Amino acid sequence: MLLFVGALGTMAPTAHEHVHAPSAEISPNAAYVHIHSSEAMAEVTIAPGHAGRAKATIRLSHEDSSGFTAKFVALALDPPAAHLKTVERAAVHMPDESWRVDGLEIAQPGIWIVRVIIVPEVGQPFVLDAPVVIER
Repeated sequence: MLLFVGALGTMAPTAHEHVHAPSAEISPNAAYVHIHSSEAMAEVTIAPGHAGRAKATIRLSHEDSSGFTAKFVALALDPPAAHLKTVERAAVHMPDESWRVDGLEIAQPGIWIVRVIIVPEVGQPFVLDAPVVIER
């Protein structure tokens, strides 16, 4: 039994079979997270990736990396401390098909939860979420 459990520890996880390279260059000063679900994928870049004023860029796609069309996208950042407020803003659709959120005020460093709220052209709204590290 121990050999079996030990062998499992050497195997790659199967939940995310494909490696997805970022679709755009990411600044070394930015915070980045790739969120993958059965509905869509989102790449979220927060620049700069530290506490203070920042902007976010969201790129949506399907599993095959083709563009995902949405009617509406919003970004929410849930703080690492309960006494801080969630930051939530609607995103603006950009000519390069990305979505952008300006004027984010990130109160403190830590592990924040990024939530991307998506209303697709067809189908029900859904949320993609994942942790992201905001530096000092």
